Amino acid sequence: MHAALAVTRGGYTLGEKRCMEGDVLYCALEDNPRRLKRRMQKLLGSESWPRRLKFVCDMPRLKAGGVEFARQWIESQPEPRLVVIDTLARVRDPKGAQESSYEADYAAVSELKALADEKGVAIVLVHHVRKMAADDPLDTVSGTTGLTGRG
Repeated sequence: MHAALAVTRGGYTLGEKRCMEGDVLYCALEDNPRRLKRRMQKLLGSESWPRRLKFVCDMPRLKAGGVEFARQWIESQPEPRLVVIDTLARVRDPKGAQESSYEADYAAVSELKALADEKGVAIVLVHHVRKMAADDPLDTVSGTTGLTGRG
């Protein structure tokens, strides 16, 4: 959420990374409006919410209209910069019977990556990490290398 706020203001996130200011869609799919309000108050205090930040607490699964949902939002904004989907588990489709785990993971993110590339917008998928530690941070991602882009 910090990165989303930084983009709406053209501020800094992840240390010294300056963000290009623009419009942000934050899909808080594990939140309800009350919890979202509490989270924002922790970050902003009494400051008003940025006008360039739009929240939704529900969206369709990716293959049931979720990718189109993101596309329509991007195309409706004057300066779309970032779409955050929190979390991938809420929008991905179940693995098909004939599909490997890698194929399912890859398919879950490939349409969003294509949309991000086409529109020049960052799309961040929040995904949980596994509990076991690892030397390589990418090895802590729960799932296959289809989610981390390694193979």
